Amino acid sequence: MASGFENRTCEICEEKEASHFCNCVDPPPVFCIKCFPSHYAKHLRVIHQLAPIAALAQDPEKYKRRYEALKKGVAELRKNVERMEQCGREFDQLMTKCIDYLTEYRSGWLQRLQKEKEELEAAIESAVQETSRCLDQDIQPAQPLAQALWTLSTAEMQLFSYSVTAPDLGAFCHACAAYQNHLQVLCNGFSKFAAVFGDILEIYDLRSEESREYVITENFGEGGSYIELDSNTLLCLGASPPSTAVYELDLPAFTLTSLAPLQTPREGAGVARTANFVYVFGGYDDSLSPLRSCEKLSLRERQWLAMGSMQYGRCYFTPCTFRALIYLSCPLTTTMESFDPQTEIYQALPVCLPSKLEGASASFVVNGELFVLTDNKQLARWRIESETEVRLFVLNKGCCSTQPPLVLDSLVIIANACHESVEKFSLEDYSIA
Repeated sequence: MASGFENRTCEICEEKEASHFCNCVDPPPVFCIKCFPSHYAKHLRVIHQLAPIAALAQDPEKYKRRYEALKKGVAELRKNVERMEQCGREFDQLMTKCIDYLTEYRSGWLQRLQKEKEELEAAIESAVQETSRCLDQDIQPAQPLAQALWTLSTAEMQLFSYSVTAPDLGAFCHACAAYQNHLQVLCNGFSKFAAVFGDILEIYDLRSEESREYVITENFGEGGSYIELDSNTLLCLGASPPSTAVYELDLPAFTLTSLAPLQTPREGAGVARTANFVYVFGGYDDSLSPLRSCEKLSLRERQWLAMGSMQYGRCYFTPCTFRALIYLSCPLTTTMESFDPQTEIYQALPVCLPSKLEGASASFVVNGELFVLTDNKQLARWRIESETEVRLFVLNKGCCSTQPPLVLDSLVIIANACHESVEKFSLEDYSIA
């Protein structure tokens, strides 16, 4: 046994045999394990190394090596802790810099967004004023923005304005949409609304608010569908009985030009158009059953192309366009669906028309609300983007059409097939019972 440890009686209790020693004090004391707390209480500031006497007695050098290794390990751990603390301080500094940079970037982005918003508002106002001036002087609009603005889809508006979901921009996007119907007339130089009733062409002058009737060479009878291709051309298709005939009617010359026929005979089909296509939805066939089938006319190639079918048959209705989607609804079925011209996908809407709604109809959108007006003096009204319920009203007069109405803000100009005349009204003209 090592020198100094021959006496193995505890130095504190002086009764029990000592089993451990503490090398924190010189000379090292020996004591039993139960008396160590008393020794520790006298030396609180000392880091104690408690070791069994047997281990030191058997191999003191080995114990010393282990002790030195432990001291070295503790030193390395302290260095690692210091390095971690330094890394933590550097990380905190980096995070502070990142937060400052992001805050500065967000502030700059909001400033650019506000500037873009103000520039677009000024451009819209300038476009309307410039176009109105040109029309007053009977010249074509000189402002390219005025000619293109009303055709902006929601996606294009998002790109142009960074994002319609940005702060304070949602209402601004709706304000832009409110201009679309008015700019459609101003920017494209439309000054008249033309409608066909049998062999009579009626032209309503938007500025003088007067109508004139002309006799044309072809009697389309009932059930024909019509849509304006531009300010001087009216596309006429289908009739009663169901027909595949398609004509272009030149309004200044009152001449008819035959086009490629429809793929399916139709009567009372709904028609809508985009920049490149005219879409024909449903109608009646020879069996007098509402059709689900649809087709489209390529305005560039003047050829009819097949396309997917609607979920339900529809006829004697007018599709209407809002925010790049075409909405399809008619009283013959309570279901409603939308059609995306970009993807040619039909999507069932989460609402249905009231079952009491009946008869032929005319549909149009005013200030984000879809209206379905029937020849039985009924009106269905649905706010497209916020409501889940279609409201039904009884009116003092009815209307139906197979030609999309012209909507100027809250003013609606419609080819009323019930009275075979062009009518102009706002919703305030109807007394809702």
